[in-house]
Amino acid sequence: KEACRYLRISRPTFLKLVYTNQIKARKVGRGWKVLKSELEAYLREENSL
Repeated sequence: KEACRYLRISRPTFLKLVYTNQIKARKVGRGWKVLKSELEAYLREENSL
């Protein structure tokens, strides 16, 4: 939820990015754990396009 808000994307979009390895995340229980540095790297890559 927090990652989606940080990236300003929907949960389905976030999950698509995780499953396609565009964002590295770990499944923990019913949720996902992702490092803020991973989110920042994704944003940097998206902004460079």
